[in-house]
Amino acid sequence: MFNLEALGAGEKWCLKKALHKGALVEKVLAQALDSRGMSYETVEFFDGYGNDERVYAWPTLDIPGVSLQRFPFNEYHTSEDTPEIINESYLEDACEVCRVSIDILEKNYIPEFVNSIQPWLTKHGLYFDWSDAPDNFHKLNNLVLFHLNGKRSVLELAEMADTDFFTVYHYLEKFLKKGIIEKRPSIEKEVK
Repeated sequence: MFNLEALGAGEKWCLKKALHKGALVEKVLAQALDSRGMSYETVEFFDGYGNDERVYAWPTLDIPGVSLQRFPFNEYHTSEDTPEIINESYLEDACEVCRVSIDILEKNYIPEFVNSIQPWLTKHGLYFDWSDAPDNFHKLNNLVLFHLNGKRSVLELAEMADTDFFTVYHYLEKFLKKGIIEKRPSIEKEVK
């Protein structure tokens, strides 16, 4: 569950974490904010403003939820909370973060190698040379490919490589087009 709160005003962007560590919605929202290059603060579940994410996280429901908000918001629940203080660019940024979050959720899958032996990366134009592109060599050729085991999703591989989801997604799409990997649906289990 994504809770969107106080997005048109307030001091800074805030990602309020899910109650349980490792929630998919939390990872997706963080990736979306990072991919947009937005500066934000991360706070724990019981910090920041509390609203619907608390309802969904109640023990009898236990639905993971995060909140995107601008915090602190001094006018919150006061008579000064009026339409005149709304910053339209904040709302546009929030819409874009939501769009990117949905894009990540829709594009996430579990890649699996078709063959059991290492593919010939240079033959397929998929190899990054360490001297020309050391960052891509390490993150993509090493961390992503050596952790691609048919169990980890694109999102998890991006986290492991400490890189942007879409960088990993587009790289793996080249493998998919060449028939080196295949897609399996990503049904990530929430960690509780």
